[in-house]
Amino acid sequence: MALGRPRWLVVQHFLFLVLCSITIPDHLSAVTIRHLPGFLQGPLPFSLETGYIKVDEVYGVEFFYYFIESERNPTVDPLVLWLTGGPGCSAFSGLSLEIGPLKFKSEEYNGSLPNMVYNPYTWTKFANIIFVDSPAGTGFSYSHHPKGYETSDKSWSKQAQWLFEHQKFMSNPLYIAGDSYAGKVVPVIVQLISKENEFGMHPTFKLQGYMIGNPSTGDKIDFNARIPYALSMGIISDEFFETMTKLCRGQSYESPETALCDSQIQIFEGITSEIMMSHILEPKCTLASPKLGNKAGERFILMIQENNTIPLRRPAVPDVKCRTYAYYLMYIWANNAETLEALHVRKVAHPKQYFFNRKTVIFERKTCLIAKSREQYKNGRGATKNWHVQKT
Repeated sequence: MALGRPRWLVVQHFLFLVLCSITIPDHLSAVTIRHLPGFLQGPLPFSLETGYIKVDEVYGVEFFYYFIESERNPTVDPLVLWLTGGPGCSAFSGLSLEIGPLKFKSEEYNGSLPNMVYNPYTWTKFANIIFVDSPAGTGFSYSHHPKGYETSDKSWSKQAQWLFEHQKFMSNPLYIAGDSYAGKVVPVIVQLISKENEFGMHPTFKLQGYMIGNPSTGDKIDFNARIPYALSMGIISDEFFETMTKLCRGQSYESPETALCDSQIQIFEGITSEIMMSHILEPKCTLASPKLGNKAGERFILMIQENNTIPLRRPAVPDVKCRTYAYYLMYIWANNAETLEALHVRKVAHPKQYFFNRKTVIFERKTCLIAKSREQYKNGRGATKNWHVQKT
């Protein structure tokens, strides 16, 4: 059965799992990185490898990856496949802004290369983690042909066979993790792995569980949940909540059927527009990472320049006191020629437009993954909107 376009995103991310378990051969141009521009503390105090892997020989699709070994005991420590959300955010945002061993020094940009320091709270203290730029066109991943920015289930079948001839971490406990839009991807990947393990289609992974944080699960569910959450956090009053509930009874908040309900939703949107939606306790800040649409349930197209040849404009600049300022620093750092050379980025993959560098990609936002999460709970693997790990 052919996979639809939403499933393509899942299959492509499953290719990342494939990457997790290989011993990278020399012809894949894997490089050990010992120094990074802007890192103030000398040689990197962790093992970093970057490189490309060809996921489609017909169209010449090449995925760029960062692999960081555990600082404790990489031979036995868990292997984590980290999927950055967006959709389409570069994997380096997960590495430097979320769970990885690097973080940008919080200081105003002065025209020189932004500085980075070691993150003492990195997950690589106890886990091996692979971050992959996906889909083709994101970060430093690219395709030699426009068709390469589309994918099918054939890629997985082909790469799976290649993978299991190059095993490395097959015996390590495996966790699939991610945030934001990855909440729609992770449960399906886990289901695919579980079924392949069950039917013995390949040598089995030691899948232990999965983790998702602040995930997208389904637009209707995510949107409707904002109202009771706002009440519980004291953002709206009991009176307003009761009025809204009464006027919108039997309707979905994402697509109200009456003018009265719609008016209440507009009031609610006005109230929450003054709040930092990603973290209500933080000050309202400009988002340096672009948002990809506000209306739930719609199909939206993420546009980038044709053939990756026209530089994307810089992101908005938040206040330096804002956490989101790090996104701006990352954009500057990643587009620096010295950085590209240090990471061994191929010139074809970088025409001065990193971070949200993508060919036109269409994503369906109607898919809801709650049912698949329930299925994995039954199998002893947990997923929740709070960070959680459920072992089998």
